[in-house]
Amino acid sequence: MDFEQLEKNYAPKKSDGQYEPPLAKMPDGEWEMSVRDGFLYETKTGKQAYKFILVNIAPGTPYDGWEIHKVVVIDSPTAMNILAGQLQALGIDADCWGERHGRPLKDELGKLIDTMRHWIIRCRKSQSNGKDGKHYHNLYFITKVGTVKPKDSEDADLPF
Repeated sequence: MDFEQLEKNYAPKKSDGQYEPPLAKMPDGEWEMSVRDGFLYETKTGKQAYKFILVNIAPGTPYDGWEIHKVVVIDSPTAMNILAGQLQALGIDADCWGERHGRPLKDELGKLIDTMRHWIIRCRKSQSNGKDGKHYHNLYFITKVGTVKPKDSEDADLPF
């Protein structure tokens, strides 16, 4: 990075404290996204959640390459079932998870990214108003459409 060039256009503006995530700026509709990463974590309020880190694939639009975070708070059986249903739509055998199948949910969620990393999935972005009066931007998984070749893979193009 050339700091001399940065200095010429340096004009920071004080943040108003209002952050609008990229998903909120995207229009509703279907989008293709690659799965960069994902992990299970505990929220500040002590709830379990899973974060998918996706990269929007939309050549020719201002949204191409945007990093999108899909966070699923798993605070009820209903929330887990909704997530599992979306995963099943992608071809993941989430219907075979759980203690009764000898595959604890926490273990399967912990391994999930190993399966999904580099997938290209079709998603639907929509908006809704919650019962709490807040406006929400939603992202739903529809189907797996392919895989993206990782840049650092052994199969990557070599210079010779």
